[in-house]
Amino acid sequence: MGKILIFLELKLFELYNYYTINKCLNRELENMKEIDKSYLIKKINKLNKKIHRSESQENDNKTWWRKMKLKKLTEKLKHL
Repeated sequence: MGKILIFLELKLFELYNYYTINKCLNRELENMKEIDKSYLIKKINKLNKKIHRSESQENDNKTWWRKMKLKKLTEKLKHL
């Protein structure tokens, strides 16, 4: 009898976790911004401004990371 109760408690716990995870995922999907061409262009322009600012401040680390991100965004834009 004890083993059955433990088994049922575990199954109930698994179902509860499954439900809460899916609920969170659905909420995130509903709140996600649609990524289109205009959105990416806006982000690229903003990132370019940040790159130029970090270059003028001679902050090589920030410049390097932002250029990496810029490459990723331009690749995404090409694939749209």
